[in-house]
Amino acid sequence: MASSPVFGAAHESSELRQAEIITNLTEYVFDPQNGEVEASRHSYCVVLSQDCDLLRDFDDQKAGKPSPLNGVLIFLARPATDLRDLVKGSDIRKRIIQNNDERYHVIEAAPAEADALKEGVPALVIDFRRFFTMSAPTLYYQCGLENGANRRCVLSTPYREHLQSRLAFYLARVALPDPHKVSV
Repeated sequence: MASSPVFGAAHESSELRQAEIITNLTEYVFDPQNGEVEASRHSYCVVLSQDCDLLRDFDDQKAGKPSPLNGVLIFLARPATDLRDLVKGSDIRKRIIQNNDERYHVIEAAPAEADALKEGVPALVIDFRRFFTMSAPTLYYQCGLENGANRRCVLSTPYREHLQSRLAFYLARVALPDPHKVSV
């Protein structure tokens, strides 16, 4: 069995990992005006909470302590083949595919041998504007259900850190009231 330098398989019995790809995760959103809950099932999600926080949370839960995390940071992802529908303009798509657009991050396809389900995962596009949180116990619960969410694979070093640094850059950007005026 060949290994992938970019991915490792996710392990259902271990802690969640930063840059772990999860499929078929259901997000529940409560509407306080009518008291209803809307369920949205997401085909592809990427966990982007820090590994150290995820490990501590996992260890505390195993020890019977309450979860110290009030939420795991989860970003929505779409197959890269959806990019034409997602973004108009070939120049922007080219920047996105090369990971040169600050709002988006592209992950190459994961081969079947690096996927916990042995199916492979298509190339994905993450939009840093589309995210939600979910409690770690709820996330583990959904991943343990038959026909529930599936922990598929995890980006390896340095690809994981590359993704995290790009997210940090995007979140740290500062909006200027007026652009600089420079004559050249």
